[in-house]
Amino acid sequence: MLLSVLKELKMEQTGSITSEIKWEDAKVIVYTQQLSIMGHTDPYSNFNPKVYCELKVPLTNELSGLTIDAPLPDITPADIPEGIRHSMTDKQTIDYIKEKNELRRYVNIGMQVNGNNYPNKATFSDAFMNELSQDNGIYNSNRLSYSLDYGNIHIAYGSIPDANFDPVYGAMLGDVSGKLHRKCDDMIKKITPALDKKRADALKFANVGKMEINPEWKPES
Repeated sequence: MLLSVLKELKMEQTGSITSEIKWEDAKVIVYTQQLSIMGHTDPYSNFNPKVYCELKVPLTNELSGLTIDAPLPDITPADIPEGIRHSMTDKQTIDYIKEKNELRRYVNIGMQVNGNNYPNKATFSDAFMNELSQDNGIYNSNRLSYSLDYGNIHIAYGSIPDANFDPVYGAMLGDVSGKLHRKCDDMIKKITPALDKKRADALKFANVGKMEINPEWKPES
């Protein structure tokens, strides 16, 4: 039955899709959440607070079908195909739903730990992008890794050295005039100069940029 769950998600699909990276629309992102293997767990932690640097760049084409809508909800009797449901006894129906939902929860746990991307391999025309390792995790903080979603590539640079913020009042008080974002931007320039040049060329060397802090973050229920 596990195979049937995976087939429902169409996880056996194959193929390829091509897109370009819109370097001119790159955003410097700062995250201040404490991270865990299950994703963000504590928005402003007093315990070993860190600030993480990321470059988020949109793609020209959405990678449709790359990401699974998760978590998978439990099924009910109404979700069982009518032909199958009518051939079952009440006990068989209960057992079927129980087994199916246990497998769906198993898949959900796997997606929480490993990310909800389909298994994929990305290739780039720019050689400097091959210096990055692919990571399908959730808001991963490992330095020089990237992950993909529907319409963006997220490049992680790890924690920002000597980046102080107030864990009680939030990071905004520690980022007056974009101080944390400037530190993140400096990391990008120092660690990946070829990538930064690509970004600067796309911006036509204009002294402009876009900044976000903790964009669209929602605590786990």
